[in-house]
Amino acid sequence: GGGSDLTGGIRENIIAFWNVHKNKILLIVVLGFIIYAPSLPNGFVSDDLPLLRSPDLKNPVNLLINEPVSAFINSLTYTLNYYANGTNPLGYHLVNILFHILLTLVAYFFLSLLTKERIAFLASLIFLVIPLHSETVIWVSGRHYILYSIFVLLSLILHLFAAEPETPTKYRLWSVIFFVFAVYSFPEQGLVLPFLLVLVDFYQGKLRQRLKYYWPYLLLATVFTFLSLNRVLLRVQEINGDVTQLSSPQINFVLADIVAISTYLQLFLIPLGLTFYHEAVSTNSLEIIIRSLVLILLIGVPLYFIKRNRFFLLSVGIFIIALLPTITPFRVSWIVAERYAYLASLGLAMLAAYFVNLAVEKLKPSLMPKYLFIATIIIYSLFTFMRGFDWKDEDSLWLATIKTSPTSS
Repeated sequence: GGGSDLTGGIRENIIAFWNVHKNKILLIVVLGFIIYAPSLPNGFVSDDLPLLRSPDLKNPVNLLINEPVSAFINSLTYTLNYYANGTNPLGYHLVNILFHILLTLVAYFFLSLLTKERIAFLASLIFLVIPLHSETVIWVSGRHYILYSIFVLLSLILHLFAAEPETPTKYRLWSVIFFVFAVYSFPEQGLVLPFLLVLVDFYQGKLRQRLKYYWPYLLLATVFTFLSLNRVLLRVQEINGDVTQLSSPQINFVLADIVAISTYLQLFLIPLGLTFYHEAVSTNSLEIIIRSLVLILLIGVPLYFIKRNRFFLLSVGIFIIALLPTITPFRVSWIVAERYAYLASLGLAMLAAYFVNLAVEKLKPSLMPKYLFIATIIIYSLFTFMRGFDWKDEDSLWLATIKTSPTSS
């Protein structure tokens, strides 16, 4: 429950949001820059190098000509970087950091429409600093994960406004346009949007009355899926033929998903063992049983409370839906990669914020929950700050990776 009143236009709501919460917004901006400052002087690593040599860098229109569905908008941002400051990595890192901060602010506004302001703010602060995001933000090639996430949340925000009575038709149109932008930032991931629309409308108890708005999204999703088949098949061949894929040759996809989802939960809470390459999946029976029980709890609790508290379902739903493209039976991805959990971890941040808020309310007048939360944010921020040095260049990245994942060498 909770959330802002959506009466008035979107512009009025954004201005009111700024006027009321400007100090918190400025805190997010300043903290975001501080924790990612060490990555600004970093070089290019791994997939960044082929990106710089690609002919698409100078002319991304080639992408549109060669592929009907591609990450054209993401490529366009690299092109703008290139024409602004050539191949100096600083500009590329700066844009990634700016996008991450922008997404955090968009998430703050989005959540304030759905839940209590304090939960929205706490969740945004957690999302900003968690070390699990460091790979996506620090790695220039991780940008498409941030970019598609911005457009997905903007599309959801416009959908919420467009669903209100007597709102301009342009809100619905912009919601659909942002969906297209999400797909053209990252095709496979952008297609999760229709599922998130259903989830948000169900959370608000307005699913039935909003069904009529879904057809443009579903039509476009069908067309994009059909046009992307060739791209996905190539990706499956690439992953399955990659000798560096760190997993058993034909690992059961259910087992892989249990490991992946529980690993993201573990790295979200305790950011130890962050690495560019996650090692082979453990088939230790006890570990698999524990991971399975965690997953059953994660999915079972929201279903149990579905009538009394839909916020659990909204949070876990965002977490699982945003991971869907990477947990399919078709091998289109590694089993675990921290960047896959980028948007998904917003759901986990919402859950964490919910329980922090609950502790603050139930344990009044004690300030202990607030102090513990601040301490956690400081610790997470320090981890993220230090992770920037691991990504300084190829040598430092591989040294850090080998230390955590010895078999990746």
